Amino acid sequence: AGKISECEVQKDASNGKSKGKATIQYSSAAGAQQAIDMFDETRFMSMVIRVRLGTEGTPVRCPLAATQARKPNQPIIVNGS
Repeated sequence: AGKISECEVQKDASNGKSKGKATIQYSSAAGAQQAIDMFDETRFMSMVIRVRLGTEGTPVRCPLAATQARKPNQPIIVNGS
C-alpha cells in the first residue's frame, strides 16, 4: 500500500487493549485505494478485516473543518473498521 502519514489504533479506555479498529491516513489517494484493494476482506489473526475509505466519524487529525472541501493534494483517510 502507499505511504502512511498517520495511524491511530483505537483502544478501550478501561483496559488499554485494542478495540480491533484502526484509522490510517495515507499521503495519497492512490495509496489509500491500494490499501483497500490489498487488504479489504482479507484474514488477519483468524478474523476477516474490512478496509474502506473513511466516511464516518472524525479522521485522524483532520486538517479541515467539516464544511471545507478536501483539495486534491491532501491526504486520504482509510478506516479499517
